[in-house]
Amino acid sequence: MRRLRAFALVLLLPLAAAACSSGDGDAGTATTSPPGEPAAADVTLADFAFSPDPIQATSGQTLAIANEDQAPHTFTVVGTDVDVEIAAGEQVSVTLDLDPGTYEVICRFHEARGMTATLKVG
Repeated sequence: MRRLRAFALVLLLPLAAAACSSGDGDAGTATTSPPGEPAAADVTLADFAFSPDPIQATSGQTLAIANEDQAPHTFTVVGTDVDVEIAAGEQVSVTLDLDPGTYEVICRFHEARGMTATLKVG
């Protein structure tokens, strides 16, 4: 009987997690990877600001995001699943799977300091 319960639990946990996830399918996703040796960053985090602002992108595009500050930051697209933490001095890649539109980007750690930007996905 214990085996049966354990087996059922293993099968049901992924379904429960999927059912509890927030999002409507259009939220978007991000994947991160360590920096490869890209020539330049598409987005730079420096002096507690995003550059450029607005950030122009297309759906499916991979952005290289470089944190040039001494503090960690996030690249968080409000209302989506895109939420990446970037340590000081590091660079990550974020693939945008977002519908065309305009989105607010924040650093969750420094939003109160005005660290926000606009993302325009075409």
